[in-house]
Amino acid sequence: NNEIKFKDLYGLDEAINSLKASVIYPIQCPEDFIVFGISPPKGILIYGPPGVGKTSICSALAFETGFNLITIEGSSIRSKIVGESEKSISKLFATARENSPCIILIDQIENLIAKRGASNTSENSGDRIIASFLTEMDGIYSKKTIGYSKTDILIIGATSHPDKIDSAILRPGRLDELIYIPPPDKDARKLILKGKIEKMHHTLSPDEIDSIANKTEYFSGADIDNLCREAALVSLRKDINNTEVKNEDFETALNYCIPSLKNINMDVYTNLTR
Repeated sequence: NNEIKFKDLYGLDEAINSLKASVIYPIQCPEDFIVFGISPPKGILIYGPPGVGKTSICSALAFETGFNLITIEGSSIRSKIVGESEKSISKLFATARENSPCIILIDQIENLIAKRGASNTSENSGDRIIASFLTEMDGIYSKKTIGYSKTDILIIGATSHPDKIDSAILRPGRLDELIYIPPPDKDARKLILKGKIEKMHHTLSPDEIDSIANKTEYFSGADIDNLCREAALVSLRKDINNTEVKNEDFETALNYCIPSLKNINMDVYTNLTR
């Protein structure tokens, strides 16, 4: 029932093009990959600061590929009861196989596949969970399917904390395609803003839009979405009969909206290597 499309996302062109090249093109033209003796990625890690559009772009990918989408939070699989987490993982993959072609999106994957040794539990439950997940994931791609022309199940992990993920899942044949979604620069913020206000009645001129883009440094896409909402509320608070949002409303809203990316340590993203 997912309705988000790539065209609904603004300021994410580079990440979208990467997904088109690594996922959609292999599905549409598998023979090109077979000729070179390579297979499309079996898993993808999409990482970046909070609010930049990681989950949305995964939902749009499911729509563009026509795949079913299963979305879960990494922490929702973990259980304090010994063995329950492994059962949940087995059930997740069984559900994906029953509904293939399917994308499994694990949001906040660092809560599921945390670095081994980071957990202090006496039963080493974290190690068992990782082993169970990797076994299930490796089982999807048996030797018989190498070079096969159809991708039935794609695993996507999304995270704001790539430094907390166990390195075993980033090895070739697992989440071996890394896609970084950075904080939006001015041009991206301008595209996001334009996309958001297209759905609003407003009086903003191109110069005013450019000015707002300048003033929203350290704003994520989610922050800009919230800014537009606040500007509309400012207008309505002044006069409930107002039908347009003006530049002055955005100026007022900027006083309330705090950028979420100002104190983010960007080293955890720029230092990530294959």
